[in-house]
Amino acid sequence: MNDVIKLQGTTIVKGEIEGEALVIPFPVSFLGMVNTENGTFEIPGSEYDGSTIKNKILIYPFGKGSSGDAIRMWRLQKFDQSPSAILFDKPEPVHIQGAMLLNVPSAFGFEESLIDAIETGDRINISDGVITITKSVSV
Repeated sequence: MNDVIKLQGTTIVKGEIEGEALVIPFPVSFLGMVNTENGTFEIPGSEYDGSTIKNKILIYPFGKGSSGDAIRMWRLQKFDQSPSAILFDKPEPVHIQGAMLLNVPSAFGFEESLIDAIETGDRINISDGVITITKSVSV
């Protein structure tokens, strides 16, 4: 049986979607860490190097970096590489703007750290700030 967890957050962009989680457990900058043309993380030496963002529910603790991150997030959409949704623990103005430019379901400020509650591969259902996590079954 799969474990199911529900968490409430603050909605940035309303919407409903279900998909697979891609969890990056450290702060994300879209400038220098993400190739916006092919939608992959470029973090040499990291297990996340080459991870694909497209159609994933992207989860990270908070954004870091420059004011250009919002435009870099928009570029993901321009090249048809955007995530299905974005969830993060702490609000950061530039990444909030980026989520709004992408116009994908997004939220922050959950009762529990998303990094502690979700693993890459878990199934996530988002409905206007409420997420339901179905843990992936390890074999």
